[in-house]
Amino acid sequence: MANGMMAPSNQDQQLMQQGIDQGMQKADAMMSEKDIMIQNQIEDSSIKLGGITKAATEGEATNFVISAEQFVSTIDDKVLDVLQTKLTPSMREALSVMLGPEVANILDEIGLQEPQHLVPQSVIAQAFPANTIEESLEMFDRQLMDQQNIPNPPQGGLGGAPMMDVPPTNVPPVV
Repeated sequence: MANGMMAPSNQDQQLMQQGIDQGMQKADAMMSEKDIMIQNQIEDSSIKLGGITKAATEGEATNFVISAEQFVSTIDDKVLDVLQTKLTPSMREALSVMLGPEVANILDEIGLQEPQHLVPQSVIAQAFPANTIEESLEMFDRQLMDQQNIPNPPQGGLGGAPMMDVPPTNVPPVV
């Protein structure tokens, strides 16, 4: 083997496997009844998501394809406002798969067009302490809107253009 290390012998491999097996047995013995029940449910696929077991969903994939008219009939101004400000490209893609191609065409015209980075309100509240979360959010929004000197994206790719006038250093280049 490389680096001067030798491969373990068959006897060593068997001893290692015995140690692993014994460790697993000890871990199993230390599991509570609740842990064992959860482990069995996972193995039996009886854990439910929304009241549905995994086993019930195996086989042909299904979706909730609806017509464009049905979809539009469920949208009021409040829902449209939420979709316009919160519907991200990844969420649009997921809904399009579930609801079908007619709805996908409608969703393409709604919402945000670039990927988003979600920030929990608790993080904003910590960064912008105020009496209420609404005040914290207002402060956060104001700071974002007040940033007038947003730099242009680099012209030479993600790292920017190479520096032309690099001062000499005594550090060798990384190869």
